[in-house]
Amino acid sequence: MKLEEFHKKVTGEPLFTEEVTDRIIKKSIKEYNVLYENSSYKKMFPPLKLINYLPEGIDVDEFNHIISYNPEHEDYVSTSVENNPTQDKSFGEDIQVWSVFKRNKIDKYDYLDGNVLVYALKNDRGNKWKFKTKKDRQNIMNQITLIIDKFNATHQYGPTVVVPSGGGLNQIMANIVKERNPKTKIINDVLAKMSAEEVYNNTTKPGTLFRKKYNTPEMFNNATTELKKWFYRMDQERNGLFTYHFIPDKEMRKVIGQSLKISEDSGKYSEDINGKDILIIDDTISQGNSIKYTCDLIRDTFTPNSITVLTLFSRL
Repeated sequence: MKLEEFHKKVTGEPLFTEEVTDRIIKKSIKEYNVLYENSSYKKMFPPLKLINYLPEGIDVDEFNHIISYNPEHEDYVSTSVENNPTQDKSFGEDIQVWSVFKRNKIDKYDYLDGNVLVYALKNDRGNKWKFKTKKDRQNIMNQITLIIDKFNATHQYGPTVVVPSGGGLNQIMANIVKERNPKTKIINDVLAKMSAEEVYNNTTKPGTLFRKKYNTPEMFNNATTELKKWFYRMDQERNGLFTYHFIPDKEMRKVIGQSLKISEDSGKYSEDINGKDILIIDDTISQGNSIKYTCDLIRDTFTPNSITVLTLFSRL
């Protein structure tokens, strides 16, 4: 007879009462920073019990550009399984957009939000944001996995189309999706990034949002001068591929032309996508224009039954 069974038979009470369980788990998080990774905890406590105590927010050291997890609040980001994923219904009925995490701003630093977490997760060249420890990163990755599990429990989909992006976060999410849903087929090369030159030409041609925003000769000349400097950096540092984060002006980003196109050999995926419920993965959605355009590209080329988008953060 197991100890737990013997204890309950003799005393009539479970070995780990709610009060004892709460105390043990909270103490473990606070003093030892161990929980989900510890196999003994998985055996000792039900998974749903552990989920309630997994990290729910992050701390941000803005001066040293350090991210760390904090299980005692949801400042900046809500990573809790109970409240996520969340749906962004502003895209209409034909595109379902679900976010793994929820952005939360706090009054003290209203200019900081979940994007700093994205920067730390990408950890790409030139990025200054880092995790405090490997354990901080692992706890966030655990939360992503648990929330994707919850998403999979209520969503059926066939192939998974990955939007190309710098930093590799899209591919990380795709790998988690594949691990948790082995039946899905990961498709990485239906979409391709445009070159900086292609985006510049599309953005500055007559009739575009860029032209409407910078609608006098002086405004247009000043805006294109700035744009050329940023696009030159893309040529030097990204081998000529367009990258949004090289453009610091948030207002200008809103009127940049589309940056994705259908790849030349995308036809080989017709059988995989036509008539299927497909999942699109994009790490973040800011204005929403790019993901709408991406869905239009897919529909113009294929005939999917439905499109669902999974992102780390939506625009809300």
